[in-house]
Amino acid sequence: MFFLALQTMATMMASAIGLSNIPGTPIGDTDPAPALVPLIMAAVTTLFFMTDQHWQVLRGLMNSYEVWQPGNRLGGGVALDLLVGRLSEAFVLTLRISSPFIVYSVIVNLAIGLINKLTPAIPVYFISVPFVLFGGFLLLYLTSDELLTQFMLGVSSWLAE
Repeated sequence: MFFLALQTMATMMASAIGLSNIPGTPIGDTDPAPALVPLIMAAVTTLFFMTDQHWQVLRGLMNSYEVWQPGNRLGGGVALDLLVGRLSEAFVLTLRISSPFIVYSVIVNLAIGLINKLTPAIPVYFISVPFVLFGGFLLLYLTSDELLTQFMLGVSSWLAE
């Protein structure tokens, strides 16, 4: 769930920095995603295995048979509450990670819209695209380390429970 939430927010981040119209190669899906999405997902997956968190997933799977035996029924309300709780944790984590890109998108689009209203004769969109991309890549460069660290900390705290 955490990886799917991050994939959704990475698509939003690519859209915020102006990369949504540049489709990349589809890796896991049939729909092509922006080039930023496979980059972030590959980095997070590599870190997931480098930090040995995949062993925590396997330990949790083995220990799940102590909590719920395969012959017993699982209450629907309990499973639904657990699923909703995990989904909300995953999306809050990824929303917190992608929040600088949301703020960047709002500020840049507001500024470009204002400039377009002030100078309607100039094609502001075509002039502003390189600057929007440069600012987005600069923001990605400055926040990528913290983005990956926060995601790994969020996943490891979830796996430790």
